[in-house]
Amino acid sequence: MSERSESVTRRDFARLAAVAAAVPLVAASAEVVSHAADDEKPEGPKPTHERPLHELYLDVLRHRFPHEKLTPENLDLLRADIAGDLGRSRTLDKFPLKNSDEPGFVFAAWRQE
Repeated sequence: MSERSESVTRRDFARLAAVAAAVPLVAASAEVVSHAADDEKPEGPKPTHERPLHELYLDVLRHRFPHEKLTPENLDLLRADIAGDLGRSRTLDKFPLKNSDEPGFVFAAWRQE
């Protein structure tokens, strides 16, 4: 199998996944630090616009894998795809499950007789 310069190795993908998983943690820690700093400062005007999470993920992808194929049109497609994935994950996260809930299907091994 020939290796192309535009392909992503498993190690690179694992690194990207680790960075993408760390983005919410960094954002949350920055928020905690900003709230701690706000407690020490007198009240002032607060920012009215915070960047959405899908924009942060897109920034990670763009900086981690710079490539000439990442045109503004492709970035818009990636932005929409990431926002859709995050929306679906929020929907799934809101669905209450107990530890005793079984999957929606029952697996049975097929035995040829």
